[in-house]
Amino acid sequence: MFDEHSSSPRRIVWTPPVLSPPVPPQVVETHVSWKTSDVLLMVLLCGLCLLLGLTVVDTLAHQLMDVEWVASATAGSFVYCGVLVVILGVSLLRGYRLRDLGFRRTTGNWLAAGVGLGVIFLPIRLILIFFILIVFGGDLSEAALFGEPTESEEFSAWYFLGFIELLLMIGVFAPVVEELFFRGLLHSWLGQKIAAIPAIIFTGFLFGLAHLDPLLVTSNIVLGFVLSATYHYSQSLWVSMLIHFVNNGIVLVMFGCLMVLVVLAGA
Repeated sequence: MFDEHSSSPRRIVWTPPVLSPPVPPQVVETHVSWKTSDVLLMVLLCGLCLLLGLTVVDTLAHQLMDVEWVASATAGSFVYCGVLVVILGVSLLRGYRLRDLGFRRTTGNWLAAGVGLGVIFLPIRLILIFFILIVFGGDLSEAALFGEPTESEEFSAWYFLGFIELLLMIGVFAPVVEELFFRGLLHSWLGQKIAAIPAIIFTGFLFGLAHLDPLLVTSNIVLGFVLSATYHYSQSLWVSMLIHFVNNGIVLVMFGCLMVLVVLAGA
């Protein structure tokens, strides 16, 4: 091409526009709102599981088993399994998805924070336990996993079953089922009805009281606040479960080491 205002020809070179690669749309994990009727139905059914576990199953276990704490562990395992089946079963039947229960993707920073909080909070719980002992009195054996064995219980075959049940209850059932009930169900529902702080306080307080241990109730309430807060702000049940897993896992390791020392001392 030529410029009509110039005496010399000027070539105009056309260059194609630079096309930027398409940006994929961000996928947002949406979740539906909880219906109050569905939450009340699940709470009622979970209450029935608790009632059956503390009455019928506990009575049958004490009749069949020689050791009292093993029978109690069996009743507790029944309650945990029943609550798990109720929440997952009713939720899926009513049209909710796992992400509605809190099983949502999270970031590596939140997972790292979950591990750190699980480790850090164990000495905090121990300090709170000893504070309660000093202020209100009591015996640390009241919070022991095992009762005092009698001579007839020491060599019972039920001890192995009870030990396995306790490992599953503390290491698996408690982190999964308790987080699913208190955070995935109750806190998710309350968080849609009231402000964040009241919901965190209520579910954390309820979590601590549900353990029915006077000596551990304060530390469990504070732990409940931490679990509810991390779930609320991370919006992922994996984070609160990870805190629970790590905290309980350290307790199991400490208990296992203590048992080994007791056996070696008696050998």
